[in-house]
Amino acid sequence: MNSRHYKSILDRFKKENQTIKIVIFMLLLVIVYQSHLIVSKSSSERIIFLPPKVISKEISITGDKLSKEYLEEIASFITYNLFNTTTELANNNALNILALVDSRAYYQTKKKLQEQYDYIKLNNISRTFFINKINLSNNHIQVEGILKSFIGNKVASHEKSLLDIDYRIDNGRFYITDLNANYEEKNK
Repeated sequence: MNSRHYKSILDRFKKENQTIKIVIFMLLLVIVYQSHLIVSKSSSERIIFLPPKVISKEISITGDKLSKEYLEEIASFITYNLFNTTTELANNNALNILALVDSRAYYQTKKKLQEQYDYIKLNNISRTFFINKINLSNNHIQVEGILKSFIGNKVASHEKSLLDIDYRIDNGRFYITDLNANYEEKNK
């Protein structure tokens, strides 16, 4: 009788042990699956700088691929801050652009912007830019338009202008790597 009682207790412990092993294994699978979900979701999360204006088009960002609409919106934002300026807004516009500049091109771009805005302040110039066309290619945006410069109420110049923006996308974030403005004077 003792051996029977012993055997039934032993069988019960074996069954409990087996049940516990199965439950632990299932919990381990759940933990592994949840860990995978957390890692995949956290690595796909992106911090994206959106232009601080009303977005007029639907945009999408997938990994390091930005939609055409987003690139057009960011090109408009950069162009607006670079060309539409007055003596009072020059520094603020420069800061808006510098927030998007890649760290490797930061000081070079800052120097270009500072020279441009010093010239604007020295000559008390106001500028406005009218976008005609935005061309997109691989890591390059070209904005064509007309730049009008004013001194007081008089138009000082009326120039066809091209803005070349070289950029890179890192982890879903837009970085300017180079800015070049070219002017073709039409009317003075």
